[in-house]
Amino acid sequence: GAYPGASPDILDKMAVKSIEDDIKNLSNIDEVSSIIKNGFFRIKVDLKKGANSKETLDDIRDIISSQKRYLPSDMDEPTAKMLKKSFPL
Repeated sequence: GAYPGASPDILDKMAVKSIEDDIKNLSNIDEVSSIIKNGFFRIKVDLKKGANSKETLDDIRDIISSQKRYLPSDMDEPTAKMLKKSFPL
């Protein structure tokens, strides 16, 4: 998500903390971490082994949609994307 001009502290209070808290309540979540800088934030979610990534992504998108009403109208709406990691053998 992004809100140009907002400090990391404001973004944490305004959006990140509540989104993180809701995501942590999902059963397929292993770990949640965030990067918050001036004007933008990124929340990284690691899934438990064997978790259905498509369903979890849909759940996270629902969380973002439900939080949208509490965010400033001129804020760039947060988005959820899936990043698949692979490691060479």
